[in-house]
Amino acid sequence: GSSSGSAYLFDTTTGNQIAKLLPNDGAANDIFGQSVAISGGAAIVGAVYDDDNGSYSGSAYLFDTTTGNQIYKLLPSDGAAEDYFGWSVAISGTTAIVGARGDDDNGSASGSAYRYGFDCNGNGIPDWEDVGPGGTSLDCNGNGIPDECDIATGTSPDCNGNSIPDECDIASGTSTDCNGNGILDLCDIATGISLDDNGNSIPDECECFVTSYCIAAPNTASATGAKIRMVGLPSISLNTSVLEATDCPAGQYGIFYYGPGQAQLPFGDGYRCVAGSVFRLMPPMLSSGAGVASRTLDYNASPMGSGAGQITSGSTWNFQYWYRDPTPVGYGFNLSDGLEVTFCP
Repeated sequence: GSSSGSAYLFDTTTGNQIAKLLPNDGAANDIFGQSVAISGGAAIVGAVYDDDNGSYSGSAYLFDTTTGNQIYKLLPSDGAAEDYFGWSVAISGTTAIVGARGDDDNGSASGSAYRYGFDCNGNGIPDWEDVGPGGTSLDCNGNGIPDECDIATGTSPDCNGNSIPDECDIASGTSTDCNGNGILDLCDIATGISLDDNGNSIPDECECFVTSYCIAAPNTASATGAKIRMVGLPSISLNTSVLEATDCPAGQYGIFYYGPGQAQLPFGDGYRCVAGSVFRLMPPMLSSGAGVASRTLDYNASPMGSGAGQITSGSTWNFQYWYRDPTPVGYGFNLSDGLEVTFCP
């Protein structure tokens, strides 16, 4: 854009242009190129009208003189409008200094200078070279800073102490983060953020559990009563679970329902196994000639998708099947056993 600015790098022996330097976020009226300096494999360029910290606050950019690529953008921690940070720049080895002629810490336009170091691990090698080809440090997250410095400054956590930033452990698959909170699963468990009741090193909220409970009373089709089960993984993201009730009277209607608590209370010709507020999955289902009733669940639809009956990862709900069972003697309806389900992502 107009007055955005640029800088050119030349070979002083041949006079040939090596590179044209442009900031990654350049914009009109930045006046990039107001000041320049070079030392070894790095060049620094000021952009006094850059406005990241307010109008005319200014910035400076560090470039690799071999590739012409931007290494860092430098901004003062207390930058403000009309500081003109980048009015002057200097660099020597792993140290740079940037002037801000309009800074007013000591009065209006009193000015200041900022010193930057680029050897965070103190090995005498500029950080951008240290993480480059032939360097001695890794930069797994690609931010231009050696991993050990990211960890030391707290920029990147390393909760398992393996000297690799946790975000890189997760990205590479070396460690898992099943709940997506940016913390390694083993650290979630170790710090108590997540429970691991069965001791298998997987946070409980990421596991799927399906357990039968309660008693099914006999019906006209089976001496052991109707049984409820889940087909498929109770995963919220997969959303492919199916509830099935077997050993039901053939050709009879019934309703799957669920709730937060468990019980075993006489109800009709069987037992109610779900306690608390219940949520019915409508419409009623008709059992097949083999005495099987089934319902495909939709965790995005009401009542499972929202409100008091919303099913979320890590939540536990109890399911049961109520069905008609016309008999000469009795109430004319019965229930399956219960099914406790803990849902996973």
